[in-house]
Amino acid sequence: MSLVSRLGPVPGAVVGLIYGTFLLAPVFVCAQFGEGTYLPWVVSAAPLSVVFNALSTGPHSALMDLLVLASAPLVWMLMGLLVCGRGRLTRRLGFPVVVILHYVVGLFFLASKEFGHIDKALQYTPGALAGWVALYLLGHIALWYIYVLRELDIP
Repeated sequence: MSLVSRLGPVPGAVVGLIYGTFLLAPVFVCAQFGEGTYLPWVVSAAPLSVVFNALSTGPHSALMDLLVLASAPLVWMLMGLLVCGRGRLTRRLGFPVVVILHYVVGLFFLASKEFGHIDKALQYTPGALAGWVALYLLGHIALWYIYVLRELDIP
């Protein structure tokens, strides 16, 4: 049994939470205090970003701002929890459904112009945008690597 197959749901969730938090660093740089692009945030936090974006149209509160900031770490915590889950149903159904939903919503945001200003981010913070893309893709590669290794070790 490999180290990956012994990783439980709680350590998986903690690693996902930490990773989601690290993913926020280039997101803040790309946002440029409202003058840049929020695209990395909404893609990183999909599908929760849809919910929080819809709720943010009303009156703002400190709790809503905190939830918006925490949405990417929460999404990645859930993905870490599911990929390292103990049950077959959790891994074989829960994880792929959540990740595919994440991809579909992320692609929707990439196709929309609502969170634009990608040209400004490319002009003023190309390093932060490239860093976010690299970190984001590395996270997905790690998730699918763990998923495949755990599926191969199922008795």
